[in-house]
Amino acid sequence: MSLDNRLVALCYRIIFVILCAAGIYVSLFENGDLNTSALIFYTMQSNLLCLVVMLMVVGDTVNKIRKSGIRGYNSAFPWLKGATTMVIAVTFLVFHFLLRPFLFEAGMEDYAASFANIAVHYITPILFILDWLIFDKKGVYSRYDPLLWVSFPLAYFIFAVIRAQVGGVIPQLGSRYPYFFIDIDAYGGMVALYVLGMAVFFIALGYIIVLIDRIDYDNGFKLKKWEGKV
Repeated sequence: MSLDNRLVALCYRIIFVILCAAGIYVSLFENGDLNTSALIFYTMQSNLLCLVVMLMVVGDTVNKIRKSGIRGYNSAFPWLKGATTMVIAVTFLVFHFLLRPFLFEAGMEDYAASFANIAVHYITPILFILDWLIFDKKGVYSRYDPLLWVSFPLAYFIFAVIRAQVGGVIPQLGSRYPYFFIDIDAYGGMVALYVLGMAVFFIALGYIIVLIDRIDYDNGFKLKKWEGKV
C-alpha cells in the first residue's frame, strides 16, 4: 500500500533534501573548516548517496506532476532507490545498536546528541526509509536485486582499501582504515571473513526490503506473485 499523491510526496521529499543537506553540511563544517576526512566514512557517503538519489527523485516527481497531475505513484529509479534504502538502513542500524552505546561509555553524550550526529544517523535514514515505504509503488523488485545491491557496500570496501594505500593514516583514528573490521594492517586475512559476514548481512537486509515490497496489503497481506520477473 502506497500513498498515490505526488504533491504530498514532493513536499515530503523537498523537506528531506533540506534536512539531509543540512546534516551533511554541519558534519563537514563542524568546526567551521571543511573536514575532508569525514568524506572517508561510510556514514557520510551513504548520506550523500541519499541526497543525490532524492534530488533525482524530486526532479522526476516534478516532471510527473507537470505531465500527469498530482494523482498517481512515483516510482522513479526503483532499483537505485531500493539499493539506497538498504545502504542507509545499515547506517542507522550499525550506529544505533553498535556504536551509540560506546559513545556513552566514552563520555561523548554531547556528540551523540548533536544535530550533526542525529541528522546523519537518524533523520536521513529514517526519513529515506519512510519515503520508500509511503510513496513508492510496491512489487517492483526482482528476487535477485539484493545480490546486485551488495555491490554498493563492496564498492565502499574497495574505495577504503585504495584510499588506505594512497591517503595514509586518518588523523582522528590513528589508522589507515575507517573501520576496524576492514583494517588489513591489524587483522590481515581475517578482514576477508569480516567482509563476507557484512556482505551476508547486507544481502539479508536487502531481502527483507524485497519481502516488504512483495506484500499485497489489499489481499490479506499475502505475498504477490513474481509474474515472471527475474
